[in-house]
Amino acid sequence: MLPSIALLGLFFFIALLVAILILVLFIYQKLSNKNESKIILEELRYLVSPVNISSEVNELAELAIEVWRLELRLSKAINNLEDTQKKSIMVSLGKIKRYLEKQDIETIDFTNKKYNEGLSLEVLSIEKEKNLDEEIITETIEPSVLLKGKVLKKAKVIVKKREE
Repeated sequence: MLPSIALLGLFFFIALLVAILILVLFIYQKLSNKNESKIILEELRYLVSPVNISSEVNELAELAIEVWRLELRLSKAINNLEDTQKKSIMVSLGKIKRYLEKQDIETIDFTNKKYNEGLSLEVLSIEKEKNLDEEIITETIEPSVLLKGKVLKKAKVIVKKREE
């Protein structure tokens, strides 16, 4: 009877060692994933952090914002224009947009997109609503402006969050 108790004790000891090994491997995996997450977050911060820009590039960014505003205003008023006026305005606007694209400048409108605290945005206002599934950006006051994929100017937005 004594040898079987010794075998049973040895079995439990080995099971305990395996459990500890699995726990150590699990913790190591979590720590390595955290390091990977930190690296990914640092890369994302680099990609969305504002760039120090020259006055010429700043003027191009301002032009991009004004083109975005003009496009929004035109979309509301376009139905009141004659076809020839619509066409000439759209051609001119297209030329300006192509020029900005050649300079690697783009704008991003976040209206009706899911809000995430990690986004490089300037939240001007937060509205509360009871029956809301996810936080959304209800309005873009000013779009993000990017130069070669890097943020020149952060978007200014209004966010709607769930009221708790």
